[in-house]
Amino acid sequence: MTDICMPQLGESVTEGTITTWLKSPGETVEIDESICEVATDKVTFEVPSPQAGTLAEVLAPEGSVVPVNAVIARLASEGNSTALPPTPRRDQETAQVAVPGLTPASEEKPTRPAMLSPLVRRLAKAANLDPSTVLGSGYNGRVTRDDILKAISTQTADPAPRSPTPQPPGMAAVSKLAPTPFRPVPGDGDTIMPFTLARQKTAEHMVYSVHTSPHGFISSEVDYGAIDAVRKQRKDAFKTAYGVSLTYLPFVIRALTLAVRQFPLVNSAIDGNNLIVRKNINIGVAVDLSYQGLMVPVIRDADGLNLVGIARSIADLAMRARSNKLKPEEMSGGTFTVTNPGPSGTHLSIPIINQPQVAIMVTDGVHKKPSVVSLPDGSETVSVRPKGFVGLSMDHRAFDGAYAADFLSTVKRQLEDRDWDGEF
Repeated sequence: MTDICMPQLGESVTEGTITTWLKSPGETVEIDESICEVATDKVTFEVPSPQAGTLAEVLAPEGSVVPVNAVIARLASEGNSTALPPTPRRDQETAQVAVPGLTPASEEKPTRPAMLSPLVRRLAKAANLDPSTVLGSGYNGRVTRDDILKAISTQTADPAPRSPTPQPPGMAAVSKLAPTPFRPVPGDGDTIMPFTLARQKTAEHMVYSVHTSPHGFISSEVDYGAIDAVRKQRKDAFKTAYGVSLTYLPFVIRALTLAVRQFPLVNSAIDGNNLIVRKNINIGVAVDLSYQGLMVPVIRDADGLNLVGIARSIADLAMRARSNKLKPEEMSGGTFTVTNPGPSGTHLSIPIINQPQVAIMVTDGVHKKPSVVSLPDGSETVSVRPKGFVGLSMDHRAFDGAYAADFLSTVKRQLEDRDWDGEF
């Protein structure tokens, strides 16, 4: 019998949600055939079978939140298809992990595991809430984000009695009630669209990032004239040789990897009062999935690739992201992220940091505009130039504005002055 586990989905991802079982107990599966779909805050992907055989048991029902490396199913190898007990229903699963003290004494069950995700721990700590007092609805009774938020909401609505605060003589005590959260009221003809699981996970990750990192933003305008000259000369041959277009994005990523070597703090993560400066430069590239969400596949050791290698990696990862063919390991290990709304003609965008990283770069649209150009003899003239902004959202805990500005200035200098033709 072979255990099938929730795969490791990246250092910041501690759990995944089973969205759909593609196979049922008793069905045969081939090696690498998908058996279920799993969603995280970063990606939805299919879990392949490690070998051929028969799906003997499903341990995590659809909708359950499962920690990384937990067993979600068992596979009987060919010739060994012994039937196992049916998959428990969600209500049965929850009942089996009830917490002592929260159920009648006659119905007490074993205490659930204390494993909590970092997000749950942070939420509980911020609310001064003991997670062990919360009944978990997740896999194996695990306390989830929603469980903690529900407990916090209950705690806020029904606070423990406190002694009245002494008031100065002659001043009546003023009741201070927590503001009621605003709820929009649907009108006639409005359409209510429940969030997909991917949308929920993305929203959770973005809200957490904004509350965790004190975001700062800085931008610089780049003259893409030198790059345009190379693209004009090389784009047709490049497309014929490699089957992909030569866009601005590979140039930007190549320039930033060179700049990271001089400013390594942008390629780091924060752990309490420590800054973990990464040795490897693994660049995540945000890929839009036809407005249905984002994936951030990772170009590993991007500083070891030349312009051609980066361009091919971007095209390959983007294509497989949109066809849901990425492997879990291609979604993990990113140390710095780039997002590229530029093809839509944007002017200046401010992205949210992809936790646990400390910076994210954005490349906006390239537009022709009149600019003052210095001539070799020292005189100046006005010329039409292709220009666009690159920006950096940074975690102000990791470094300050001057460091970010000099990093971005180095990226700009590489883009404008590097011998890009020599990259080929």
